[in-house]
Amino acid sequence: MPEIRGVHQMCEVNDSTLYLACDTDALVELTIGKGDRPVVTAMRRYRFRLERRDCNEFYALIRESDSTLLLGMRGGYGLIRFDMRTKKYVFVDMHRLQKPGPGRFALPVQEPRVGTLLRRQFGADTAYARG
Repeated sequence: MPEIRGVHQMCEVNDSTLYLACDTDALVELTIGKGDRPVVTAMRRYRFRLERRDCNEFYALIRESDSTLLLGMRGGYGLIRFDMRTKKYVFVDMHRLQKPGPGRFALPVQEPRVGTLLRRQFGADTAYARG
């Protein structure tokens, strides 16, 4: 099994699936076998592109719903919404999040989760959510 490097966040989806947000290996999905000790039985890497740019350095990972993960990047690329069932993804335009209005997209507010600090800035106001 290949080495996994640069892990910044983990998300346990169920008793046998773990997602890792990595700054070098993009998004990694691990399948864990049951037994006396946890053993990785399968590994899959997901890589992402926005136009001609590779966007594979993730520093934040949050489970948005039963089937969706949010992946946070640095460098002005914003967020990726990743569907765990279909394995499809979309880039979330951060400028649209900052100025909600007609036809604009906004993320739903969720119950905070332990281990993640999110920073949202709306004009002069900055909101922090510890999750």
